Amino acid sequence: MTPPFEFTRHGRNPRTGLSVAGLALALLVLRMIFDAALWILAVFALPLLPALWDLWSNPISGIRMDDDRLTWWSGRAQGTIPRTDLKSIRIDTSWDFSTRISAILDTGRRVRLPYECTPPRAAFEAYLETRGIPVERHHFSLR
Repeated sequence: MTPPFEFTRHGRNPRTGLSVAGLALALLVLRMIFDAALWILAVFALPLLPALWDLWSNPISGIRMDDDRLTWWSGRAQGTIPRTDLKSIRIDTSWDFSTRISAILDTGRRVRLPYECTPPRAAFEAYLETRGIPVERHHFSLR
């Protein structure tokens, strides 16, 4: 019996904190040095809102695969696919080097996993290969 593959991601992480601090510092510099108008700063501050919400609420997302099923969760979205219904896993790499994972079912239906619960590609792909689950790789696709 192979141990399950588990991956969890928290919204409150150092990368989010550094991004918020960096953008806030840039806005402060624009205001103090260049005397930027407040309405311009407000427009540039809009990307801070989702990041601040993630820092505050600390949403947890993740994926788990064992002998019986593939399960994922991200905020209010969650799903489970029985292992018997799983034909293959498709891993797409976009032009911005982000990775998207889709589960291809025996019926031909494709279920795309939320980006937040996407595990590191190499570790997940190695686990799938040990389980005998076919992996389709598509580099720099537009899908």
